Amino acid sequence: MPTIFFVRKNGGRKRGKKAMEREKFLTILHELQRVCRAINAEELEERGDTPVIYEVLQFSELARQRDSIQRIADFYNHNWLGNTEFIHIPDFEQTLRNCQSYPVLIARQQETGELLGISTIKYGENTDDQIDPYYPAEYTSYFSITGILVKKDNPYRGIGKKINEIALRGAYAYEKSYPGTKLMEEIDCRNKNSLQALACATERINQGQKIGEGIELPVHILGYYELRDKENGQLLEAPTLVVEVDLAGREVQAKEQEERRLSYTREGEGNELYAHILQTLKEQFRKFGFHQPVIHEDVGCGMVTFNPLQDVRSCHISNIRIEENGTAQGNDRRPVDDSTIHNSMEPMIDIGLEEEENEI
Repeated sequence: MPTIFFVRKNGGRKRGKKAMEREKFLTILHELQRVCRAINAEELEERGDTPVIYEVLQFSELARQRDSIQRIADFYNHNWLGNTEFIHIPDFEQTLRNCQSYPVLIARQQETGELLGISTIKYGENTDDQIDPYYPAEYTSYFSITGILVKKDNPYRGIGKKINEIALRGAYAYEKSYPGTKLMEEIDCRNKNSLQALACATERINQGQKIGEGIELPVHILGYYELRDKENGQLLEAPTLVVEVDLAGREVQAKEQEERRLSYTREGEGNELYAHILQTLKEQFRKFGFHQPVIHEDVGCGMVTFNPLQDVRSCHISNIRIEENGTAQGNDRRPVDDSTIHNSMEPMIDIGLEEEENEI
């Protein structure tokens, strides 16, 4: 029988994340900013110029502008018009809470300062009293890369990969101060671009020996979860892959080269479509075996079934190929009216930090 828990999270999805302790918060900010500087220097050496600058929002000029939260909320609102299930777009209030509570990575155009990319690196701790139903690893402290979003129709390529790389390298350094910390990312099982961006960032780190000679970051699919209606048991969205990074690192090892192709077919809509996609996942992952599923209730959202793989080490993301074959079409997000965001504006709250505050 599956293990079943019931989790109350003050209403709303993913509220299990918690604000970081001050010392931990400053440590991860420092490590991420250090990697941002390294990435900018590497770009200059490789390209001869740096049209895109990467930095931690809290240390940036943007954070000191009175309309910073509005500009970030506008950026989210207008630059993701794809499948609504791929990225959960924060509203103004959630954007403000994220900027106050977690590190936020940004990419900006060097000359104009225009925002080109963003991601919040959230933090959580699974304890006896609180557990994330979407990542139910027991007694674990972890970062999660969330909502990497790049400005549509911009001329610069690879911004999402660089943001992933910064998060990975920064979290790796953080783990040396707080051993055992993990990093994870949730990726809709049809979202090939996000999976490829994370895989490319990992390969760049490992092949470029960015964390040390002969050391690599193992990145594997830990399992996947299903979100179902509590009353009728129907799937509310397509299954989501949970990818985990072992921040402790390890000596470079030979990897299995067998490709695992997730090729979906569009059959039906809604629950019927999601059920066919789920069946494809089960068939492709059967080789790795499954542990008993773990079921939690995310109150207000539904029942979450996490399906952990047994042979996690063999399910490396570089071997996974996604062919969504039109299964992600027809669920496009529409921007909300700008007035909805602008009318939500609260009195100015400073989200900026001086870098010297980060010396701990």
